[in-house]
Amino acid sequence: MERPFMAVTGHYINETKDNMATLMAFRTVEGAHAGVILAQHIFEVLKKYNIVHKVGSVTLDNASNNNTMMEELAKLIQAEGYDFNKEGNRIRCFPHIINLAVAAFMDALRSTDDQYLADRIQANNPPSEERQNYLSALKQRPDKKCQAIVVALRKGQRRAAFQQTILEGNKNGHFKQTQTVKIPGPEGELIDNKIEVIIKLRVLQLILDVPTRWSSTRSMLDRFAEEYPAIWEYLNKNKEIFAELIMSDLEFRVLQDILACLNVPHRAQELLSSEQTPTLSLSCSRHAIECGIAKIEDYMALSRSSLVHIVVMVMNPCIKYTHIDARWTPSEKKYAREVMKNFMLQHLEACELHSAASAQEDLSTRASQAQGRGFNSLFLEPEGYNNDHGFTPLQSPEASARIQPTPQRPLFGVFALSPYSSLPSRAASLHCTLIVDAEHERYVKEKLVPLSELGKLDLVKHSTSHESVICIV
Repeated sequence: MERPFMAVTGHYINETKDNMATLMAFRTVEGAHAGVILAQHIFEVLKKYNIVHKVGSVTLDNASNNNTMMEELAKLIQAEGYDFNKEGNRIRCFPHIINLAVAAFMDALRSTDDQYLADRIQANNPPSEERQNYLSALKQRPDKKCQAIVVALRKGQRRAAFQQTILEGNKNGHFKQTQTVKIPGPEGELIDNKIEVIIKLRVLQLILDVPTRWSSTRSMLDRFAEEYPAIWEYLNKNKEIFAELIMSDLEFRVLQDILACLNVPHRAQELLSSEQTPTLSLSCSRHAIECGIAKIEDYMALSRSSLVHIVVMVMNPCIKYTHIDARWTPSEKKYAREVMKNFMLQHLEACELHSAASAQEDLSTRASQAQGRGFNSLFLEPEGYNNDHGFTPLQSPEASARIQPTPQRPLFGVFALSPYSSLPSRAASLHCTLIVDAEHERYVKEKLVPLSELGKLDLVKHSTSHESVICIV
């Protein structure tokens, strides 16, 4: 009997500024998995750990019940007196978005040949015979044939027989591969030369894709391509059984092109370099690729409403505003900078509140003393930086968590907006704003860390090492 479970993992930065991940809850969820019920479970976990006021963001996949869950969770947290937004505090699971894009790409393969033909005819440029043959092979859906072959060869005695085919082929040198090598030309220059070499295959079984498992289709195709010499030999030895499953050379070439497309999102999901996008030998898969890209762009548009997406992107020293400036509209670029400055201002104000409570010193006095070069020393107090990357600054023992700044507060904070604020408080707020503007400008002008370091860089340690220069960020 299947039992539904829910896991809650907490990601945070500890006192020594190390990234931590902790399994906070693993519980059975009986009944319907409605968003309201899931929100109640998560809220119970937050209450148990006394961290309702520390939640920066919640990462979820894109299931519709998670939309309802975030709505209910926002109500529960707001009822406790803390700001929390169903979109602003949500991170949509990137691997799940990529998986949806891959599914859209695979679905579009059914119609990509018709779409390609229609485009070429409309442009009065009918495809060549070579491309028509490629389209015919694509229409046969070699990925589906691959799946059927995997299912057939994983059954009972065939599984053992296929393994024996690999062993015997390796022993007798049956498996060959065409490779391109460099050889000296007639004038001493190096030229490409294709040679056939004997290879040995790894003794592995084929992998069957699982619809609910990320990257499983790519894994199936990748293993199939690796073991294809043995697959071809086994199928041809048993033509009377597998006649309809034997692939033509062109079908296998199309399968390799599909695999090349799937390798790009796979590398992205694995946080490896995907700068060299594979170029297909023919362009007929463009329609399917565009369908996958469109799916990603749909969710990218949704992510722009999440403040945490903007902040973490800008705080990454390899990226900052480069992606935003290259792809967002002028109004979105302006909004992103306002969000980042607002976040910095909130963090600075939280440090101010902490310092004021601990030192029993009026903010306006410290603001006046801070005129000039000594003001930055206020931001170097270690106790004020326990949660640099959180969305809601930490609650301090001296200051109530209910007055801690959160992402939903206006750009200039509570100090400067009230018409009844005292002049010293107004001056302090204005001074904080000027400090934020100056540091934001300094951070933006600082040289980017090479993009090759993306995925390797420990962002917390990098931020800590630059704390004396870029304090608030």
